[in-house]
Amino acid sequence: MEIAAREAADQARAASAKSTLRMFISLLIGAFVASLAGIYGGRQRDD
Repeated sequence: MEIAAREAADQARAASAKSTLRMFISLLIGAFVASLAGIYGGRQRDD
């Protein structure tokens, strides 16, 4: 019983780590795209 609980906890930790990494990468890409959109919008406004 204890071994099964430990294995389940390990699987939950691994899933949480993967999910966190995916969320970090998504937010990083979103910030990059937002900065590019801001640059583009600023240049368009100035023209």
